[in-house]
Amino acid sequence: MWVVPEEILLPGALWETLRSNEYFYMQQSRGAAKKGLSGMLLGTMDTVLDPKSAPFRIILHTPDSDVYLSVATSHTREEIDLHWAWLEDNMLQSLLSFNDRYDDVRIYVSTKIGIRTVDLL
Repeated sequence: MWVVPEEILLPGALWETLRSNEYFYMQQSRGAAKKGLSGMLLGTMDTVLDPKSAPFRIILHTPDSDVYLSVATSHTREEIDLHWAWLEDNMLQSLLSFNDRYDDVRIYVSTKIGIRTVDLL
């Protein structure tokens, strides 16, 4: 589901990147990705640190910042793949035209995703 963009300071600690492009990363929780005891331990850590966390997410990153923005989460790979396809089909070309004006990229993405979350209400 699309989420109101929220800052993330440590984007990779408990997450594995599945896909990426110039601005976005699709990630899966390491606890959800692993089987056996290590998966259970990582899954428990995920739940303790963020009990409402879904196992898949998409985050925005711009090269000028250490801050990432969460834009979508999902409990299934199929749903997060749909969000990924929408971003690539509907936003990526627009973002590439910003010519490294990263503040504008963050504002544009936050506005577009914010509007999508309101549409779902």
